[in-house]
Amino acid sequence: MEAPPEAIYSTREDLLMSVRNFALSQGYVVTIRHSTANKNVVLGCDMGGVYHDRVGALEGAKRRKTSTRRIGCPFELYGSYSKGYWQLKVRNPMHTHGLSDLSAHPQARKLSDDQRAEIGRLSSMGVRPQTIEAVLRESDASARFIRRDIYNARMAERPRQLGGRSPVEYLVQQLQHEGSWLHAKQSDDIGHIRFLMFAHQKSIDFANQYNRVFLLDCTYKSNRYRMPLLHIVGFSPTNKSFSVAFCFMENEEVESYCWALSTFFSFIKRPNPPSVLCTDRDWALLSAIEHQLPDFPHILCVWRLNKNIQAHCKKEFVTNEEYNKFFSLWINLASAPKEEVYNQSKEDIRLFLKDKPHIFHYLENNVLVHREKFVIAWTRKWLHLGNATTSRAEGAHATMKRWICSSTADILTVFEMLERSIVAQVNAIDAELAHDRILTPVFASKVLFANLIGHVWRYAITLLVEQYQREQWAFPVLIG
Repeated sequence: MEAPPEAIYSTREDLLMSVRNFALSQGYVVTIRHSTANKNVVLGCDMGGVYHDRVGALEGAKRRKTSTRRIGCPFELYGSYSKGYWQLKVRNPMHTHGLSDLSAHPQARKLSDDQRAEIGRLSSMGVRPQTIEAVLRESDASARFIRRDIYNARMAERPRQLGGRSPVEYLVQQLQHEGSWLHAKQSDDIGHIRFLMFAHQKSIDFANQYNRVFLLDCTYKSNRYRMPLLHIVGFSPTNKSFSVAFCFMENEEVESYCWALSTFFSFIKRPNPPSVLCTDRDWALLSAIEHQLPDFPHILCVWRLNKNIQAHCKKEFVTNEEYNKFFSLWINLASAPKEEVYNQSKEDIRLFLKDKPHIFHYLENNVLVHREKFVIAWTRKWLHLGNATTSRAEGAHATMKRWICSSTADILTVFEMLERSIVAQVNAIDAELAHDRILTPVFASKVLFANLIGHVWRYAITLLVEQYQREQWAFPVLIG
């Protein structure tokens, strides 16, 4: 490995660029050891010097399992400024190591301004670092950077964006100045966020139009503060789910849900008749709905109820056959179409459990007290459009988390990812509704559905056609 030739340069920057480029061509990296402005600069191999442990570290203090490139390489260059020029001299041309892959040296991997700009652009679109790496390598196959450099570049950009503000302060200011988002927040006495709800104006417009059913469910592992994220979901007349609003909450207590419900229904027009709400059997959420929205029909997720019963009761049965018989009786009860059938099904379960009264006691005191919220005999009175479970919300959670990509992001980053998700969502729904308006459902009888075609969404007509076909199959003489 040769040392660069001694030469004279017009500027310090020219000297540094020439030396660094020459060193890279020889397979080593040069860094600045120390310098004095407008006087001199001392350069050395980046494997020179000696590693120094933390100063003042106590014995037994927690230490990082770190490593160092420094092995005391004596290579050294000296640049001095005199009479308007910079002169380079070689003080020691010797290295005490062999060639190494330049991708192991941070200085050799330094990103260009264009690469940093591209990283910023792609990151703002929610592109993951591994994909950014692939894009950059496609445009420059000889690039030496590693994925850690992309992470570092992304992290370095955030302080410049925040301008001394915390991520939450920056987010709140952005929401205040951004006309396309509704938001509300509540802080504690020292300024920490307790609740933060936000909703895109277009999502609220959809919610005002298509307000028959809303699904409410909390999701977790969405942010580094471990704040539960309440996700409110609706669905369009084409049967596509859409996220209406999000609310970060400090906990899942009644007060938190009361604030979230009150705030959400201040964002939208009060539905008349009231919307059907579908949730899990969360005691705090149930209490909040009863307190805030006593006139709103409320359905409990049957799938969750079944899972809870399975977890609580299955271990009490010796054989699977016995448990399956019990669970079959339970399904008959939950799907009872009339109140009399429900009462008979309840009695059947009581008799079956005569040797296990504690199970019946559990059902009666913990589940059946909510019978009007899940048994078909009562829920059929409400226009829930087939939403007897929170599966739509679970699917919306999964979509949301694919956009967030991380469980340790701050609230600002989560919002930025959700913003892109929601913009894509509302554009897709707008396009689908526009497409639906110009299509004629040729599968529907123009005689039976003449007054509906062109006035009712295709999905609703599809359901009517399917129901008609079922009835036609069941009563061919009467309908055919």
